[in-house]
Amino acid sequence: MEIGNVAIIIPVLARKGIHVQMLDRCLQSVQGQAGETLVWSDGSDDMLSPQFHALMDKHRWVKFTFAGHNGKSVSRNSAVRDSLREAIYPVDADDELRPRAVQTLVEHWDGTPLYSDLIKVHDDGAEEIYPLPDFDCDAMQNKCISSVNVLHLKEQWEAVGGWNPEFNLLEDWEYNARLFWMFGGRRIAAPLVKYHLHDEQHTRTASAHEKQTAIYQVKMVIRDYVKEHQTMGCCGKKRTGTSKASRTAPAPTPLSVKNVATPVELQVDPSTMGIPNPGYVWARYVGGRGMGKHDKRGMNSRKKYMRVQYAGVYQVKAEDAVTPEQFRAGAKHGGFVKLEPVQRTPPPLPPPPPPVAQASSTAPKEAVRTPVRVERVPMDKALTDYVDTMSSMTVSELKHLLDEVSFGPDELQGMIDAEKAAKGRIGAVKLLEKYLARLSS
Repeated sequence: MEIGNVAIIIPVLARKGIHVQMLDRCLQSVQGQAGETLVWSDGSDDMLSPQFHALMDKHRWVKFTFAGHNGKSVSRNSAVRDSLREAIYPVDADDELRPRAVQTLVEHWDGTPLYSDLIKVHDDGAEEIYPLPDFDCDAMQNKCISSVNVLHLKEQWEAVGGWNPEFNLLEDWEYNARLFWMFGGRRIAAPLVKYHLHDEQHTRTASAHEKQTAIYQVKMVIRDYVKEHQTMGCCGKKRTGTSKASRTAPAPTPLSVKNVATPVELQVDPSTMGIPNPGYVWARYVGGRGMGKHDKRGMNSRKKYMRVQYAGVYQVKAEDAVTPEQFRAGAKHGGFVKLEPVQRTPPPLPPPPPPVAQASSTAPKEAVRTPVRVERVPMDKALTDYVDTMSSMTVSELKHLLDEVSFGPDELQGMIDAEKAAKGRIGAVKLLEKYLARLSS
């Protein structure tokens, strides 16, 4: 899957200026992360105000649609119908995506709906990582295990009938339960979405009675759906009240020529996961379609691996895993395929800058540069962007960046060459050379 095949859909009910401000922040965070972004205005009072018009003018790349107030479920379904992409990623107007959030999910895509951990942003601005529970067939019926932010196919949305228009509170729980029941689910253990807590949230403005009623109604709808649909994407163990569920989930159509039955092709670089214990390797379990967790015994060592999940990455004894080549050749295996390092092509070095004319002795002195606080740069960003970022950083800020982000030797050497070619700061060059020497030792 490519991010160009993903549409981000955002319903918004803007009744106050703060709602427009939150949507602005949301759109800034999603820009460039998908092939299409659709905002469906659900009866917003501010849609004709100068503030909303300024927002639309600022984000001309977004497709805005205005309609009467029909609720979030109707808005999301309408946005999906308008989408021209194969996959959808729902986002609330008060959410904020981390850099490369959608790309990270796309890199783990194997046809199974994906959700990620969150970052809770409290009223005072304090941030807290909020890990969501791993996917579990039973838990999803009794509690909301995922936020609305689930990457899945448009055809999967069609198969489960979309969001239920009768719900405007906890509608994400009810929808995700139906989606996960039919197609399974998988958690990506990385905080990719900022979930802002504020006084305008529906879960805060709703009364205790409304919440209790919504919880009861959602559980009843999920229970009835589970009884009606016996085929599910979870492990097919026998369940009380659900008869015998099929062990084979309906196979969704992936967004590329890759076959969902061969998740060994997924690009996961084991070098980013640390060094496994002696005698162990990183491997992916490819033993079946079932998404629920269960135990698996290694074919050769007979070691029992606890809580194994389809398409998950685990540390297993080397003798229990086959190489990808052996797997493709049909070699006998116990379900574990060894992960191999991903070959990354280093980005091209930027061309040297044009020579700078000698300044006149009578020219005014250059203004003292004010240190600029920069956010952490994604690891796979082009080297030219690293150099541009470096030019606005002090040496101390550059040191902070090097401490936070792991660069390869080619990237470090490229930055050194670019800094020297620009007749840059000696301190920055020495700092980069120090980190390069540390990496080489």
